[in-house]
Amino acid sequence: MKAYIYNTSTGQILRTVSCPDDQISYQCGTGESYVESDIGDDVAYYILDGVVTEKPENPSAIDITIILADATDHPHITGIPNPSTVTLTGPGIYPETGIYWTIETGVFEFAVDTVGEYVLTISSGFPYLDKTFTITAE
Repeated sequence: MKAYIYNTSTGQILRTVSCPDDQISYQCGTGESYVESDIGDDVAYYILDGVVTEKPENPSAIDITIILADATDHPHITGIPNPSTVTLTGPGIYPETGIYWTIETGVFEFAVDTVGEYVLTISSGFPYLDKTFTITAE
């Protein structure tokens, strides 16, 4: 079975180890502990009160996912945890890895003038999962 080493003050899983049971505790540093589990994908989990727990959904919400490609119509995204990084990819956006913004107000809007499908990803950091919206500009 695998052991997950985590930060005892936040519950964030720091690394996964596989070793004999009697050696797991030696893998922990200051401020760290471990749990044994077979959760598999540790990205979606953290440790709460010593128990493997699913990370909370990102509370960000969007009002519309179809907009006009007229450089004025825009979706309104609210409930974004502060701070968060918002990444937008889509037609005509360069670089292909997207445009990034740091959001500290809890809201975000954007407008485009090119028809196509845009992907907006909100990364709010620990403990939230990333949230992705697909917006169609017509």
